[in-house]
Amino acid sequence: MSNVDLATYRPLQDGLRAAGHFLDTNDRRLTSLLVVADGIVLTLRPRDLRGVDEALLLTHDDLRGLWNQSRSARVAAPVPGRDLQTHTPDPIFPTGYEDFLRALGDAAAREHWTALRLLRVGDDTILRCGARGDRKETVLTAHDVEAILNRAFRQRGKGPLS
Repeated sequence: MSNVDLATYRPLQDGLRAAGHFLDTNDRRLTSLLVVADGIVLTLRPRDLRGVDEALLLTHDDLRGLWNQSRSARVAAPVPGRDLQTHTPDPIFPTGYEDFLRALGDAAAREHWTALRLLRVGDDTILRCGARGDRKETVLTAHDVEAILNRAFRQRGKGPLS
């Protein structure tokens, strides 16, 4: 059994990362993301200008499978432990949704958020998060996303973000 098989799926952190993996590998652009009891609801921009937004629920079973795919791809990468290059159709997330949602999942776990929602509006991302009674809403600009990613990249290999 490999290390990939031995890892334990964490619904919030790994679920968010898996949702990012889904978005990156399917070349889809996010309109909104909502963490729910059954998994993560994604609303996606249409593939063409005449289409309408699509909504889908990625259940925890779906997310667990996507997370395992992502882990296997990283382990099999030419340089083990180094993420594969991805393309994202969303310029605010320069290294892809997976990297950002991984960092956001770590923050959510560290802060004990029981609710999390992302909404893309123009060039910004609105993050609504927090525990019951302590919810906050933050507008994330491209600069904010870059700072979150840089912190996560510096922390890699050092354990949970603190």
